Amino acid sequence: MFSTSDRKVNLLDPQNVAANRSGEITRQQKQWLTMAVGLGGGCAMASLSLFILVSLPFLLAILSTIEDRGDFVASLFGIGVLVTIALGLILSAGRSFPLALKVHRDQNHGAIRQSQGQLAFDKNGYVFQTGERRLLLPSPEDSGGLLPGVTYRVYYLEESGFVLSAEEILPPRPAQVRTALQDILAQANGFTLDDLMQNRNGEITPAQRMKPLTDVIEGGFLMLFSLLMGGLSAWGLIQDGLIGLLPLPLLVSGLFVLIAGWRVVSGLLDMSVSSLKQVQGLGRRKKIATRGGSRYYYVIGERRFQVSYRAYKALLEGIEYRAFYLPRTNMLISIEPIDVLMPATHYAR
Repeated sequence: MFSTSDRKVNLLDPQNVAANRSGEITRQQKQWLTMAVGLGGGCAMASLSLFILVSLPFLLAILSTIEDRGDFVASLFGIGVLVTIALGLILSAGRSFPLALKVHRDQNHGAIRQSQGQLAFDKNGYVFQTGERRLLLPSPEDSGGLLPGVTYRVYYLEESGFVLSAEEILPPRPAQVRTALQDILAQANGFTLDDLMQNRNGEITPAQRMKPLTDVIEGGFLMLFSLLMGGLSAWGLIQDGLIGLLPLPLLVSGLFVLIAGWRVVSGLLDMSVSSLKQVQGLGRRKKIATRGGSRYYYVIGERRFQVSYRAYKALLEGIEYRAFYLPRTNMLISIEPIDVLMPATHYAR
């Protein structure tokens, strides 16, 4: 799926709506479409071509060094890595290139259609549901200024189903919006409305008490692994007569044991005796790049909670939320919108 840019798109821009109503596509919308074509097709194919050009000499070098069975077995790993990366790029291009062609044809033909429906959320993020068809938003990570629970008239491109703009048919009703958004947040964050009701009363459900169990298990394994590695390192140094070096592996092992132990203790306390905590404030999302990928967070007021990527996409920024969490592990167990009126300055004009 493509993304427009770091700037958020405002699908409710009245100038774009007026142009689409007259059958025209604005320059701003053409930029969205151009980016969709570039990320959906050209970049994927360019990445695949570049990878083939770069990896081909390495593959030939690997094949040229194979002289016996041992060399062949040792080379399988390198060949497997190259083939896996190539297959991933091929699959990526295969998924995105057809959409890019549709967007390109839509842009040339300018076939703008209109329909009515509401914002929806599926496994890929936000979409627009109209009848039996789901239309694409500029980015599945953002609603484009649309609110769930509100009926809109949208203008979209016929073949690709790319939404260009939208207008409200009736003014949003805050209670209706809040209910629809609450359902989406519950679905994405893995809690029920019954869980939320008990959290509002200051209680934690048995299922929520079990949320830190994964942390406890992982922490326990890390403790055992650290003790084992520390013991083996110390034994090896003793066998080699290097007694003076013993403090180093013991210090490193002890440090990891303390970190893992704190994780285990925190999880056990949250599973047994911890009281529920809550925080209220404007909600925003935060993504932090790591060596292993990315970590995703909700930031509610002054508190930050790590969440899944799917939950990350579900949060609409610029809305006031109340979040309930376990205090020692800082684990989010439920969240609800309080003020659903989104500021107009949140979206790029």
